[in-house]
Amino acid sequence: MAAKIDISKLLSQISAFGHDANRLAVAVTNSTTQDMVTQAQLRVTSNKSVDKGQLRLSIGKTTARVGYNRSFFFSNAPYAAYVEFGTGARVSIPKGFDQMASEFRGKSGGNFDTFVEAIREWCVRKKIDPKLAYIIAVSILRKGLKPRPFFIPSYLEGIQQYPKTLQKVLEVETRKYNAKK
Repeated sequence: MAAKIDISKLLSQISAFGHDANRLAVAVTNSTTQDMVTQAQLRVTSNKSVDKGQLRLSIGKTTARVGYNRSFFFSNAPYAAYVEFGTGARVSIPKGFDQMASEFRGKSGGNFDTFVEAIREWCVRKKIDPKLAYIIAVSILRKGLKPRPFFIPSYLEGIQQYPKTLQKVLEVETRKYNAKK
């Protein structure tokens, strides 16, 4: 003999499962993106050439919500791409990120005098003779700066972990739902 099924209760449970699953998926999205931010900030902080900390402070994210389960991870420091990919002859672009890097190719935020002045200020902060600023600037222009990736490694780690975490959370929710039947 078949058990009697309460259709309205079942529909209510299905609806609740959908809402709870969506809510949990958004929580996983936000948690994963926050982990990306934290890892990128740690990578920048562990870099011995940190100057004023502006790059670390520029790393952030948007918040996903139910109905719009997307979160964007970003760094809005104008020089972030140059730290990530390097400059001049030392540029190194990871496979698959050519388009992103090409947006920054050839862009500069000023002229040579402004560049030398920025180097001079950096020299003062680092207790280096400011008279060396011109030589340092020329050297940077000739040789480039080596890349110090912080953003892409953090993104790749997060994006690899995301489906695993999401699957675990949804499996727990499914067991909870099945226990209510």
